[in-house]
Amino acid sequence: MSKAETLKRLTAPFSPKDIEWRIMRRTKDGTKAAVMPFVDARTLEERLDAVVGPDNWSAQYSPVDMGVITIDTKNGPKEVDAKGFLCTITIRINAGENLIVRTNGAGCTDIEPIKGGITQAFRRACSSIGMGRYLYDLPDFWVPVDQYGKFTPPQLPAWALPSATPAPAAAAPDIEDDGEPDEDFDGSEPIDDDGSNDNDPLIDFGVNRGKRFSELTGRYVQWLASTWTPQPGNALHEHIKQLAVQRVAN
Repeated sequence: MSKAETLKRLTAPFSPKDIEWRIMRRTKDGTKAAVMPFVDARTLEERLDAVVGPDNWSAQYSPVDMGVITIDTKNGPKEVDAKGFLCTITIRINAGENLIVRTNGAGCTDIEPIKGGITQAFRRACSSIGMGRYLYDLPDFWVPVDQYGKFTPPQLPAWALPSATPAPAAAAPDIEDDGEPDEDFDGSEPIDDDGSNDNDPLIDFGVNRGKRFSELTGRYVQWLASTWTPQPGNALHEHIKQLAVQRVAN
């Protein structure tokens, strides 16, 4: 099997039964919630086993300890203990003649910090390969939730199902909410943009910190346009908001 065919099979959409859903934010009255699909680590491991075989891939982990750092939050500066893990996934193709190697990382979680950090690092390394990355291009799904937070998972569009052809994501629904996606914050310090590329500014916040606007997924741009509130008086953030609104409108 060629490298291209291996990547095609690894990055193919998952079956709906393998997709899990997480509540990201709710409406102010608590009756509806925006939910995000994801695949857990075990499902990703099963995909790797099925495509290349359990003996032809490996995951190596290394701890990261940056000590105590100060980060900017919407409530002001905050000191955090920056610890986590890097995960490197190596895939061997045709008896090792070709390799696919990807590395990504994640911070320790509040609950079961070591297990949680390792799991998140593995999932992000898989996303670096392209596994499950298409889920980030989906629009927000708003569903009714009961008082216990239970809901019926929404139906995925045809292009996000196995053996389907990808298509652009639909525009995000216009529902008022004052929350943020949990994964929009990665514990990083803000970075300075020199403003040299006004039409493609550098993102200085959240999980996409360090990326250019043109590198953002459609789903994230939709969230910026419909939900995100720029920092008052921050010209860069206001410009990013304007660009997001323009891209969604087009």
